[in-house]
Amino acid sequence: MNKLGRKIISILLLVLGLFLITYGLIRYNRDFVSYQDRVYTTAEVLEVKGFEANFDSTHRVAAIEYNVNGEDMSSEINYHSVMFRRGDTITIYYDQNHPERVSSDTADYIMFLIILSGIVSTIIGILLMLKKTRKKKRA
Repeated sequence: MNKLGRKIISILLLVLGLFLITYGLIRYNRDFVSYQDRVYTTAEVLEVKGFEANFDSTHRVAAIEYNVNGEDMSSEINYHSVMFRRGDTITIYYDQNHPERVSSDTADYIMFLIILSGIVSTIIGILLMLKKTRKKKRA
């Protein structure tokens, strides 16, 4: 690989890595409920809605209903909604201080993997940028 090609790839990996880290941290901070404030419960999937997203893909969101202290609550969850079917019972957690904030352990793992992917991409980009070009020995 020539020097220019390595530089372009390293810059792309750095940008991708920093984007993934930033996106993951923003989503994680927005959706994360601390362990001491989590209350686990079950929810019923009322409907799985899909709408077109970028690059000819479909984004799915599951409308769910769950019970908090005898009061029926409804919300939407979009992690792995493609696996959900109407009538399914799923395990979720909500913030005891804000019961409308729901998520799942799967969502936490996905955000962790996104952040980890960003870190790996950034490290590879930095290593490529710092790597010196090897010169071929002439006989």
